[in-house]
Amino acid sequence: MRLRTERAAPLSLVRSDGSVRCGRVEEEGRFAIERGNDEPAQAGEVGFQERRSPKIIAGGAALTLVEIGLAPPGGVIATRDPLTGLSDRRTLETLLHRRLTMWFRHGIPACLLVLDLDYFSVVNERLGHEAGDGLLREVACLVRKNVRETDPVSRYGGGSFAVLLPEADLSHGVRLAERLRDEIERHAFVLRRGQVRITASIGATSLERAVIESVGRWMAAADSALDQAKSQGRNRVVAYESSPFVPAQAAVCLAA
Repeated sequence: MRLRTERAAPLSLVRSDGSVRCGRVEEEGRFAIERGNDEPAQAGEVGFQERRSPKIIAGGAALTLVEIGLAPPGGVIATRDPLTGLSDRRTLETLLHRRLTMWFRHGIPACLLVLDLDYFSVVNERLGHEAGDGLLREVACLVRKNVRETDPVSRYGGGSFAVLLPEADLSHGVRLAERLRDEIERHAFVLRRGQVRITASIGATSLERAVIESVGRWMAAADSALDQAKSQGRNRVVAYESSPFVPAQAAVCLAA
């Protein structure tokens, strides 16, 4: 497994009365002042550029329509998270299954990012669940603005989100994850009771850099990378890679 790390996670609460509490929140809820500077990561390009037959391209285009919500997956209407308006976890699993099939059959890669807000429970405890819900809606909008229209964004659960990157390799996924991490850290989220500054930890994994034989394994790999990001201090990106590399043809045998 290869780790890419950033500095420890700060969280700032700017209350409506003008009082400010800034710093890193420890596990028991204490604040520890911490400052630092990081250069924002640059967005990358999709790494998969091989030629494909018209039939495969057409199939990919149809799948993209499903992913961005313009067509139902397999005749089933995509379900939405009522709070953020993003697709929910059930729809995400359907999209992951379809992308995994594309990888098995045609070797078309895809990358999955799982993003979790650091110390989100502190916001709920100190500002209330209404503020927490407002923060989730704002984060959903921020993430949606920083990805391609063809990149599905889903509510993963609690303070977590998932981004599926069709036809993207791991290097592209990590660059985008760093960009999202930086955008969230620098953004002041305006809520009814004041402004909130928060950070996020992100786990990334892709089909071409890990042994992925099922949707469950794909999600577990991303979750494992996210857990590493949390345990290493939060506010960072961890990329999951398994060794040795297993190509699509071997993965089909594993899935059989």
